[in-house]
Amino acid sequence: MKKIHSFLFFFFIISVIKLSAQDLVLDSLQKALQKAQSDSAKLKLRHAIGEQAMIFRIGYWDSIRIDAKRLSIKKTEGDALNNMAYIYQNQGNIEKAIEFNKKSLELQSSIGNKEGLAQSYNNIGTILNDQGNIREALEYFHKSLKIREEMNDAPGLATSLNNLGMVYQDQGDTTKALEYFEKSIGYYEKVGDKEGLGYPLSNIGFIYSSNGQNEKALDYYKRSLIVREEAGDLKGIAHCYNNIGSVLDHQGHVQEALEFYKKSYQLLNSIGDKDGISLSTRNIGECYRLQKNLKEALIYAQIASDVSREIGYPENINRAEELLSNIYLDMGQYKQSLEHYKQFVIYRDSTKNEETKKASLKKQLQYEFEKKEEMLSAEQEKRDALNKEELKQQKIITGFSIAGGVLVLIMLALAYRGYRIKRKANDDLYDKNVEIETQKHIVEEKNKEIVDSINYAQRIQHALLAGDKILQENFKEHFVLFKPKDIVSGDFYWATETGNYFYLAVCDSTGHGVPGAFMSLLNISYLNEAITERGIIKPNEILNHVRNRLIESVSIDGAKDGMDGILLCIEKGSGVVTYSAAHNAPMFVKDNSLLKLECDKMPVGHGERTDSFNLYSVQAEKGTTLYLSTDGYADQFGGDKGKKLKSKHLQEKLFEISSKPLNVQKDILNDFIEEWRGDLAQVDDICIVGIRF
Repeated sequence: MKKIHSFLFFFFIISVIKLSAQDLVLDSLQKALQKAQSDSAKLKLRHAIGEQAMIFRIGYWDSIRIDAKRLSIKKTEGDALNNMAYIYQNQGNIEKAIEFNKKSLELQSSIGNKEGLAQSYNNIGTILNDQGNIREALEYFHKSLKIREEMNDAPGLATSLNNLGMVYQDQGDTTKALEYFEKSIGYYEKVGDKEGLGYPLSNIGFIYSSNGQNEKALDYYKRSLIVREEAGDLKGIAHCYNNIGSVLDHQGHVQEALEFYKKSYQLLNSIGDKDGISLSTRNIGECYRLQKNLKEALIYAQIASDVSREIGYPENINRAEELLSNIYLDMGQYKQSLEHYKQFVIYRDSTKNEETKKASLKKQLQYEFEKKEEMLSAEQEKRDALNKEELKQQKIITGFSIAGGVLVLIMLALAYRGYRIKRKANDDLYDKNVEIETQKHIVEEKNKEIVDSINYAQRIQHALLAGDKILQENFKEHFVLFKPKDIVSGDFYWATETGNYFYLAVCDSTGHGVPGAFMSLLNISYLNEAITERGIIKPNEILNHVRNRLIESVSIDGAKDGMDGILLCIEKGSGVVTYSAAHNAPMFVKDNSLLKLECDKMPVGHGERTDSFNLYSVQAEKGTTLYLSTDGYADQFGGDKGKKLKSKHLQEKLFEISSKPLNVQKDILNDFIEEWRGDLAQVDDICIVGIRF
């Protein structure tokens, strides 16, 4: 702790020096304002003073807006509207913030001011994200990013990339989040924006903190605090105090964490940042609760709840209500605890609404899903008939269980009656405890139903993957390394035969988990349709067909869902292999060397390019080995420094083991990736197929 305090004191001195330099700039601007003659010159100087001094007063910027409108200086009027929206947002007046952002957006659009448009899109996206409206937030952030890319606006690109990273972080996609944050850091460093640089550094720290890597998290939070102290960014400094407190809290240093949370709250309160106030007061309340100081804990928890509801951010309300429920539970006030727990459940479900994470399913996908369900149901009926005797025994056991349950209920009823006679005063408390347990049971049952449904979906998906029989008939030596990130997978491997042709596909559908699995089923159905129903033979024409079908069914509203992948066609007896590849390239081992073959840099789905996929061919001689892989293996974080493995290292590993039997290669690859990731989570689905001719 002494080291941290010395560190803060050093950068406090630097901040004082920087603020003194800012004062000199302000003095020169104010002197120039006193000498200015024309109204337009005065307006320009007032605008510059407001930006330099970071004036957070609605009245100041409203006067600039009125004068700019009178003088028909629309760019300055739009900037004033943007600043007013930002102040309203910090004050918690979200309705006003959206209103003024949209006014600015309309004005900037009328004069074609791309810089102002990008800023307004970004501001609206930030508010929508805080409100939990993820779909629209992404839409506005991408609009802002597109304009800034057209302008080659490095500072703007840094901001947009950081905001997109935050959205993906909130949705649990840490791989994409880290990718956007790293890009954002590069742009901030390029333009020397230390105030902005603090944001992606803190966000990366938060990811490491969430993964339990406290030392790494603290390192990034310290780096963020350094640049924010140098920039004199009070809001950023306050958030760094809060983040450092969070790490200390996780490490069990509650008192030290409380000190940092209080520093954060004092700074945030001084600048009126209500979003930050709601978070810091909630953390202070939690520390007091852990210290058994329930009176102070309740005061700060109530502040957090009131401010969160004022600004209307569901995640903030959710966390405040959870804390209030826990405090009242510790105080023995079960009625109040239950009421706040109900609010916690409502807002928790709101923030985790699956509709923000999934694309809508199309009729064709539903048809395929239901058809597979019917097949599995028929198989289940056969198994039920064979296990009839076992079911009878199960019924007997169930009967005894019910009888035992009834006996237990009778005993509980008698005990409850006796309890009521002896302790009437505690009647209401008992009822509330039962209600809480009932709600807990309901939640547990719902979770079980969800997991059971996903496991059932896994059976359906596996039924559509290439079976070992068809692979064994066509390749005496082969392996399949298939490791879904979740129970079901967006990656898939698939095979079929028609006439003298054998087809093998290894693909990566958009997303992973349940959304990715739905996309994989849809992609498999379109591959089947192209080959078996339409009679298309060439792999490039098959991928063209699948892309067209995806655009017709999934991308009507502009969604870019589809897949990357490799599709092989092997003409039996000829040794000729033709293929087409979208983003992922096959790897070929021949004559003691590994070659990465060609591929098209476009997806099978809605993208910037719509030209036909290329058809490639290779001559597969006896003894040559071909590898097909998605990007999940190469994208896995791990090693001593927690970095990506990358495709180069995968290629080196494949070449190193290429002379070994393929079943041995599979075990080596599996052991290597598990050792590489260590304690880190698997970030994506993994699929590698190896075949030897």
